[in-house]
Amino acid sequence: MRSKTCKQVVGWTCTGDSCNTCINNLNAFKNEKTDVIDLNKVDEEDLKKFLKQVFPGASQEMQDFLRSQHDILNSSKITWDKSVIKTCLSLWSRSVKCYEQLRDSNIFKLPSGRQLRRYKSSVEQKPGVSNDVLRWMRNTAIQVNVPPSGYHGGLLHDEAKIQEDLVLNVKGERSELVGWIDTGSEAENLRIVKENKVSRKLATDVLQITFLGYTGFRFPIAHYPTDGVKASELYIIIWDLISQLQSWGFIVDFIMQDGGNQNREFTKLHFTGEPRKNHFMCDSLVNPDRKVYHCQDFSHNMKKLRNAVFSS
Repeated sequence: MRSKTCKQVVGWTCTGDSCNTCINNLNAFKNEKTDVIDLNKVDEEDLKKFLKQVFPGASQEMQDFLRSQHDILNSSKITWDKSVIKTCLSLWSRSVKCYEQLRDSNIFKLPSGRQLRRYKSSVEQKPGVSNDVLRWMRNTAIQVNVPPSGYHGGLLHDEAKIQEDLVLNVKGERSELVGWIDTGSEAENLRIVKENKVSRKLATDVLQITFLGYTGFRFPIAHYPTDGVKASELYIIIWDLISQLQSWGFIVDFIMQDGGNQNREFTKLHFTGEPRKNHFMCDSLVNPDRKVYHCQDFSHNMKKLRNAVFSS
């Protein structure tokens, strides 16, 4: 190897292919490389100090967001902080139009809808119980250090209106129509026996079920497209979920619901007489040694009372 600045000629009796000048220059170059300072780490520390000085009362989440904005504007490689993705995904799920309007305002640099869709679809969510979702729930509880009491709690379920429509979902070489009623195979078989025919209907509602622990740990675990869930269907769905949750270490002690007609019928299915006589406590079908309490959503009852007073 010869140095560009070397003007010497290697002698005929030299056994190597480089001279001392070239070797010294090469060693000096290697030493310079080892003395290079990582400016990114220095800038990172300076930026943290700067943010604390300019925004002394800023939370850690605010500092992470401002630092991510600095990194996005001054880097060709776009990498988003976990907290930013989590917040943006929550906003995007609530209203796509509002999120796009905020993103197009150029006040902030935010991830695109396509990128958020990739994060949202990281776990395939289908109607019914999914082991992938329950595994996600278990791992999340471990990551946020949920105490043992937080693995005990209850199920919250409610129905919401959706647009009656069919959507063609294409994934790879597989395509399927999404929008049909799907309350599970057992409930579907009961529907066929009751109606004495095989038919498919478009869903008008979606049943959403969430686990709520005593320490505040909340995780949505399942959804079912329905046309208004029946008490018999709800009975099968809820106890199947309780059984699945118990296998993953989560214990259900109560079921909270609104005062809808089918929900009241669902509660009565657990008692031979009046539920009030048993204090709305029934035996658990998955663990005979435990009891499950049936209760109504307090806020829903207050809204119902308010509407009744205003309409009278």
